[in-house]
Amino acid sequence: MKKIILFCFLALLIVSSKHALGQITLEHTYTGGSKNFFMVDFELSGMKYVLKSEVSGNRFLKFYNLDHSFWKSIDCNPFPTTQLPAGSGTQYNFAAIYISETLFDCDSAVEFLYFSNGGNDWFTGIFKEDGTALLVADSSAPLVQVAIPQQWRPIYNTPDGTKLILSHLDGSARVYGVPCELSSGIDKSMRQPSDPFLSVFPNPSYYQNTVQYSLPDGINEADIILFDLSGKELRRYHVDRTFSDLQISQRDFPSGTYMYSLVSGNKILVSQKIVLVK
Repeated sequence: MKKIILFCFLALLIVSSKHALGQITLEHTYTGGSKNFFMVDFELSGMKYVLKSEVSGNRFLKFYNLDHSFWKSIDCNPFPTTQLPAGSGTQYNFAAIYISETLFDCDSAVEFLYFSNGGNDWFTGIFKEDGTALLVADSSAPLVQVAIPQQWRPIYNTPDGTKLILSHLDGSARVYGVPCELSSGIDKSMRQPSDPFLSVFPNPSYYQNTVQYSLPDGINEADIILFDLSGKELRRYHVDRTFSDLQISQRDFPSGTYMYSLVSGNKILVSQKIVLVK
C-alpha cells in the first residue's frame, strides 16, 4: 500500500513539474523599452536584445545578451540630429536600422545606419560603435520604403555589389556602393513576406551548400542558377513552392567567387555571391 501511495505521489510530482515547465513566465522587464525594443541577429556575435534609448534627449543603443546580461552600449549623442517642430513631443529623435557587424566595413565592430527626421530636415549617417562616420549624408533619408511599387528597404545585394539608396531633400535619389554584403539574416528579417528570398550557407563554402529560397507572390515556379563572375551559367535547378531549400554539391568547381540567382523567366529576382574554398 505504501508503495502504491509513493508511486502515485511521484507520478503527481512529475506531472506537476511538466506543467510547471510548460508555463509562460516573465523573464525580464526593460524599463523604457516600449516600442523601442527589438532583437538583432548579428553575423558574428549572434542574437542580442536592443534597447533604443532616447530619454531627455540622451540617445543610446544598448545591447543585451539572451540571458539579459549587458553586452555593450553605443553613445549616439555625438551624431547629428534634427529637431522636431515645437509641441510634437520628443525634442530630438533618431532611428537605427541595419544594425550589423560585417555590412558596412566588413570588420567585427558594430555599425548601423542612423537616421534623424525633423519633418522638413533630414540627416542620415552610417556610424561604427566607436563613433567613426562611414557615411555622412545631410538632407538625406532612407525613404525608399514609401516608393511605388513597394520596394521597402534601402539596401540591396545585387550582381554588381551591395547598393544603398537614399532620398534627398532636393528631390533626387542617390545610390551608394557598400563594400560588403547584406547578410541573409538581416535581409530576411527586413523583407516583406511577399519578397523573393535567397540565402546560401555556409559562405565561404567547401564542397556543399544549403540554398534557402522563397518565391514572391504570383510566381509559382522559378530557377536557381549558379553563375561564375563572367556571367556564364554553370548549373540550373528548377524549383517551385513544394520545398524551400536545396542541398547542392560543388565538388566539381574550383575555388573562387560565384553567384547564385533566383530567376523567373529572364528576370533575376535576387542574387547572393558565394566563395568556394577547396
